[in-house]
Amino acid sequence: MIKFAVTLTKGDNRKVLEVCDTKEQAMEKGAEYRKQFSMDSGILSCISAEFDENNNRTDKKYNLIHSWI
Repeated sequence: MIKFAVTLTKGDNRKVLEVCDTKEQAMEKGAEYRKQFSMDSGILSCISAEFDENNNRTDKKYNLIHSWI
C-alpha cells in the first residue's frame, strides 16, 4: 500500500520517523519535526513508498515529495 513517510537521512543512514496515510498529514508532521531536528541532524524529507501493514517499506523504490533544508 502506498503511504507517505517523514524520514531523516544522515550519510547512508535513513530513519523513518513517521508514516502517514496522506501527503498532507506527512507534510504537517515534517514541519513539526523540522522544529525538533537541526540541519546537523540530517536531511528531513517526505517520501511516498510501498509499506506493509506494520509500516515497513516493502521495496527500495520511493518518490521524494519534499525536503526541509
